[in-house]
Amino acid sequence: MSPVITPLSHVGLPGAGLGLDRIVRDSPAPTPFGASATLAPPEMSTVSQLDALFAMPDIDDFLAQTLLPALSDGSLLLPARFRDALNRAPEQLRRAAELAPQHALRLGRCAGALPEVQALHAQLGEYLSSLYQG
Repeated sequence: MSPVITPLSHVGLPGAGLGLDRIVRDSPAPTPFGASATLAPPEMSTVSQLDALFAMPDIDDFLAQTLLPALSDGSLLLPARFRDALNRAPEQLRRAAELAPQHALRLGRCAGALPEVQALHAQLGEYLSSLYQG
């Protein structure tokens, strides 16, 4: 004669016996906290409210805010539009140097660095093409 296994949830305590029922019946125990109750802390995608409340800007935030340019034209994130803008940049820099002679040295340095950037962009395109082709 096999023993009769009854759920312990009739005891009246919330959550009493859920672990034993899950082990015995091999069914997941109901979670009162939703989907986030089953996630381990590193798997959670949200920032805890306490961390968000006490988050202080650090040197990384300052550097990112200072050095990252503001993108005024979102279409530059498209590869073809970026390539076109990169190809037009040397001429635009030359015209800007003619209009503002006090900045001509800096703009000339930028124009001098553009061929290397264009070569790196072309090499990136070749790498992506070879990855897509397998």
